[in-house]
Amino acid sequence: MTAAVYIVGGTNRTHEELRYSLRSLVNAPDITSVWVVGHIPEWVRGVRALPLEPQPEKFANMRQSLTAFANTKGAPKRFYLFNEDHYIAEPIPGELPMFHLGDAMEYITSTTVWRDKNTWCHAVRTTTEWLMGRAGRGVLCYEAHTPLLMDRACLAAVLAEYPTDQSLAMSMLYVEAGAGGAGVDAGNAKVGIDSDLAAKIAQPMPYLSSNQASFDGALGDHLRALFPHPSKYEA
Repeated sequence: MTAAVYIVGGTNRTHEELRYSLRSLVNAPDITSVWVVGHIPEWVRGVRALPLEPQPEKFANMRQSLTAFANTKGAPKRFYLFNEDHYIAEPIPGELPMFHLGDAMEYITSTTVWRDKNTWCHAVRTTTEWLMGRAGRGVLCYEAHTPLLMDRACLAAVLAEYPTDQSLAMSMLYVEAGAGGAGVDAGNAKVGIDSDLAAKIAQPMPYLSSNQASFDGALGDHLRALFPHPSKYEA
């Protein structure tokens, strides 16, 4: 029995993605409680809320939220780390499976992924280089946009050591704080455009993830069909 922890940023949105992610927890009986950290949408109910004043920069805001949770007395020792745009699209009877994207440096620097002006690319690369320096070897990439099972004490320790002047890709901390094994490479759950949806559904993983365009398009329609009924976590 494990908690789901959502890191939620931004106060200028209704966070409908979170609504459908919470509805999708019906497919995961291992998850028995929910924490929402950062911005708490007004419609959210029945969760442990840890509200925080948002940081202006996205990656600093995520780090603040993750650090606050990791150092909260009485918070669960193990938890699944969720983004609000992660959806469990198929029933999972036991512990949630873990996924990666292969070698992290090879992935983020590949010509199909790397973009010089993309802040996420730079955050993943910076975090990867730091983790590789500690490990003395390559590390796996945990940016497949899927939930990740974390050890809270290990997470607090690695966050305390990560340089404060470097951007942080929080999912990459699974390398040191992960509690669900290495996982497997089965693709990336992120649905970027409508034409991606069929291929993403066909991947051998029970997860999907959205961006704004796909949530407003075919993936959003798919999710509304999968989860038409309110969950216990919404008004």
